[in-house]
Amino acid sequence: MFDGVLNTVIGLVAEKRPLLYIGLPGFITFLIGVFFGILLLQQYNQTRYFSLPYAMLVLIFMMLGAIGLFMGLTLNVIAGLRRKDGK
Repeated sequence: MFDGVLNTVIGLVAEKRPLLYIGLPGFITFLIGVFFGILLLQQYNQTRYFSLPYAMLVLIFMMLGAIGLFMGLTLNVIAGLRRKDGK
């Protein structure tokens, strides 16, 4: 039962629309990291205090976002090549 559902979900995510399901959340996560980075720079500019928790949030969100974005782009190219070959 779960095997058919899991194959359908993986096929939809990885082969049919990887940019929508992986790339878009990655891009949004990256933008959240940029937002926290701006907050970090504003706080440092006003108080001369470098907040390590904000820096960690920036690092985590931007890294996860970049990985998701590039994974979505890569899967999109691979899916396009598979469609082109007729498989």
